[in-house]
Amino acid sequence: MWVPPHFYATAKLNDRLSLGVGAFSRFGLGSVLDEDWPGRYNSYEAIIKSVSVTPVLAYQISEKWSAAFGLDATYLAFTKQQKIANGAISSSIPAGDNNLKLDADGMGYGFNAGIHYRPCPYARLGLTYRSPVTMKVRGDADFTRSAGYAAAASVSPTLDAWLRDSRAWGTITLPDSLAFGLAIYPWEKLSIEAGFVYTWWSKYDALTVNYADAVIPGGKTQTSSIKDWNDTWRFNVGLEYALLPWMDVRLGYVYDESPVPDDSIDYMVPANDRHLFNGGLGFHWDNWTVDLNYTYLMIMDRDIDARLKDGVLEGEIDDGHAHMLGVSVGNTF
Repeated sequence: MWVPPHFYATAKLNDRLSLGVGAFSRFGLGSVLDEDWPGRYNSYEAIIKSVSVTPVLAYQISEKWSAAFGLDATYLAFTKQQKIANGAISSSIPAGDNNLKLDADGMGYGFNAGIHYRPCPYARLGLTYRSPVTMKVRGDADFTRSAGYAAAASVSPTLDAWLRDSRAWGTITLPDSLAFGLAIYPWEKLSIEAGFVYTWWSKYDALTVNYADAVIPGGKTQTSSIKDWNDTWRFNVGLEYALLPWMDVRLGYVYDESPVPDDSIDYMVPANDRHLFNGGLGFHWDNWTVDLNYTYLMIMDRDIDARLKDGVLEGEIDDGHAHMLGVSVGNTF
């Protein structure tokens, strides 16, 4: 179970200028499997948590046009665990698994800009760009040696120099994105919205980790795995109907392309194209609003070809899904 929180606040500074601030998670990942599962040499735990804080100024240019510009400060924390087999290091070491845990975090900065157009009382259009955010993440690589490896290392200076705890670091670029939305109001109680998000995931071309010491078997101080992700589209449509003076009913659908190509899919992100089916209720009275939503996420099945050097086995993603619940509470004062 994962809980990504959010917070937003806005205030009008004068008739044309408004100030807003948002705190939310743009990027997140949770993939946790049994530590003894067959794919453990690639990954059995991968967790990415991020929080972006975005102060924004919006200016009403005219009755139809407004524009906004904001800054983006993003904090990201990364954890990954995987096993390293004794047999992959030397045939002379008794069978067993060593454990590698990477923990790192960092800060990065970017910007966002948007424009809003209201051509008539029955329609609105919006366009938003979010810049890439590049950050250096730093942390620790902690190794737990198997009993067999510890015994072999006690009599071998070479083995004893490997699989030692070390400082670790790397550079991550969170991709930029462009979002467009259209809302139309056929009649007073109904609104229909549609839009897309295009994300430049191709900026994620490799995952490279540097170590302060030669901790990896073979004396290496760096590991790198090719990713070469693809740019993707995300399409969405939704409607809201004012069923009662104090309650709105909402329905939505999202189609989300996977950026992960067949040549580099792994167990950190065992993903494929996704369908998201949404429903929600909005309650409002006096100065208060409460919004509830439910989303069923369905991941399409996918075959995976073996890449033994990366610890990826031949297999398939089958019946991937998630249930998501959300609640927002708002107050105007």
